[in-house]
Amino acid sequence: MELKAYPDEELPLGYVEDRNRGKRIVIVIDDYFNLPNWHELEIPPPTASGLKRLYDIVRGWPLTRAIGFFNLPNPNQIQEDSYTIINCINEWIDAICCEDILGDDTCIKAREEFDYYVLVDIFFGSNFLVGDKFIDHWKEKNIFSSKEKLAYLSSARPPTSNAYNLSFFQKSKIDESGERYLDLIGWLGFRPVPLEITWAKSIGWFDDAQADLVKHDFSQVKEYFISGSPKADQYRKAVEDALDVKFPDAWWQDTASIRNIHESLKHLCGEVFCGSTNKKGRRNISVGAAYLIALMAHQRIYGNIDTLAKDPSLWQEVPRVTGAVFPLQDKPEAKLSAISLYEFFYHIFKPREDPSNISQVKTAYFEQDGVALKIQLKWKATEKALNRPQNLVQQLAERFDSEQIDVPDPDSYNGLPRNTKDAISRLWRNMMFNDDGFMSPGVIYMHKDEVIIASTEYLVSGGSDEA
Repeated sequence: MELKAYPDEELPLGYVEDRNRGKRIVIVIDDYFNLPNWHELEIPPPTASGLKRLYDIVRGWPLTRAIGFFNLPNPNQIQEDSYTIINCINEWIDAICCEDILGDDTCIKAREEFDYYVLVDIFFGSNFLVGDKFIDHWKEKNIFSSKEKLAYLSSARPPTSNAYNLSFFQKSKIDESGERYLDLIGWLGFRPVPLEITWAKSIGWFDDAQADLVKHDFSQVKEYFISGSPKADQYRKAVEDALDVKFPDAWWQDTASIRNIHESLKHLCGEVFCGSTNKKGRRNISVGAAYLIALMAHQRIYGNIDTLAKDPSLWQEVPRVTGAVFPLQDKPEAKLSAISLYEFFYHIFKPREDPSNISQVKTAYFEQDGVALKIQLKWKATEKALNRPQNLVQQLAERFDSEQIDVPDPDSYNGLPRNTKDAISRLWRNMMFNDDGFMSPGVIYMHKDEVIIASTEYLVSGGSDEA
């Protein structure tokens, strides 16, 4: 995705970008949309407060289909400008939703499949609120048949009047809080998958310019635990809070264990995970990171990680646990890959027949110095679940024995896929995408009652223990 002038470079009414999947379209109406290259600057000018951060947040979510920034009308010609801008937005939406579609009725139905979020700057200019007047004209045109969500943006105070009872978001707070501005994140409809909270809570990790506690170099973290510094407990609390998982005490009493947890976190969150950054040194999900995601899924279902964390020495002798399972991917794709792995674990762990709170996991352990993770379940892929005509093997064979394979859209079902088959399809799809080629350096498969997650990175290249 890349912002481009719309409808043309010479006299743009907005800057827009889109990709060919996702159901969420975000539209921002603001008078500072057209400052030169604000979206390319690490630190945008103060007058563009909130816009750059909002742009980064929205484009970083894998469920976003498109984002557009459009000019706020001139107060001196409010009606004329409003109509021009609204018509421009309408044409842009048609270009996204109705490409290669013939017939107005078919296009209308296609547009109804998307979710629209419209943020309008209040702008305390002239003797009236420009944003208010624009919304009046927006409601009049009704281009989305009232399906959209509307809210106000402001650099300072809330609107003095709020005839439509809209939500209000302060642009300076967007700059300060970003993805931790949970009111805004919730309003934008992003899914409450635990990983999203992990990413929000780990902003700045492994970037020593930002991180006071979770440093990049493990030698600094190691010193917390060797010296008995209060930072040791603070570090543990930060990690467990971000993952929403309480680790066994034994994992925090061994330096090698702490190191391998620390290095695995770099492949899941913070400023070096490729779902969070485009900087040099970025990385994607590793074997160790996959295990951390498995812990999160089990915690979500059963409220504990007991059956996955029986071995107190599990993290000790696994120097290759940072071997890649997923390849480098762009930010939205990497986030979606991590979410698809979480969804996979969630569905294979949850009770199949028994409504009681008994874990479906027998045990978990690393092999070959951490090159592979094995999770043994209490059921086999060849066994039929209660009231199911087919086992998992048969269900997947039926789905993949087709010229057109059905992979559920990321926004389907309001969150998690409906079943294990859908979760596996999503995971399979996301392991295909590779910034440097195609497919993944790792494998994820199930054999009878075992799920195996392994990296081929060390086998192919000799690997490197350097995280």
